[in-house]
Amino acid sequence: LEGAQKRNDKVLEASVLAELGFITSRNGNTAEGLKMLYKSLELAEATGNAQSLGIVYNNLGNCYPNNMQLSKNYYIKALEYSRKGNDYLFTCYNLGHVARMLNREQKKDSALLLFLECYRLAVDKNLEAAIPIYLLRLSDFDKQENRLQYYQ
Repeated sequence: LEGAQKRNDKVLEASVLAELGFITSRNGNTAEGLKMLYKSLELAEATGNAQSLGIVYNNLGNCYPNNMQLSKNYYIKALEYSRKGNDYLFTCYNLGHVARMLNREQKKDSALLLFLECYRLAVDKNLEAAIPIYLLRLSDFDKQENRLQYYQ
């Protein structure tokens, strides 16, 4: 964060501050974490950088686990910006977040389609961190006796 500030790199500053805000919130200091996230949103909006905006909105979505509608709205915005910024990893993550929300809403077919899109994107772009995540998510939609193949 200090390095981004010294170089006056507002895009990097917004992204790093968003990550710090998310971590701070997850570590129990929700108020301070959200303060950092909303500051990062201001910075990202000022730059207009789609990738940075995608990261900020993704992290905001992660910080409201008890408000599904707000989280979903943030994830949808994050997905829009991640796609616009060609950030394939966060596009994948945000597709997955929206799919999880749809699954919770009992919209299984829509969720499955998004999880398939996540997996295909992860494979197409060789996103090694995402491939196993979405294989496991896809296993939830198969018969119990077929699930082991996803884990293998």
